Amino acid sequence: MPLNPRNVMLNTKSLNFSRTALSVLGGGVAGILGLTSILGFLFYFAASGLLGLVYLMQSSRSDGMFFLSKQQLVTSYVFENLFTYILMWTLVYGCVHVY
Repeated sequence: MPLNPRNVMLNTKSLNFSRTALSVLGGGVAGILGLTSILGFLFYFAASGLLGLVYLMQSSRSDGMFFLSKQQLVTSYVFENLFTYILMWTLVYGCVHVY
């Protein structure tokens, strides 16, 4: 089955949006919970891995290929959105626990 480049591009854009939303929401949750140091980073990578597994399971049920590779579902945009997570994590932590 040939890949449609436009559909792959739109699906990749949707994956990036969901990772960014996860970073913002996860950072807020980590800040409210008061996670610090390595626990905060482990929380992000666990949530990101869980999202990747959900996408992987959802992709395995469909017949066609909608991404270039299965690895892209789990690993793409994880480190690109880490800074967004840290920004929200420190902002919410500071607002809730410091001030």
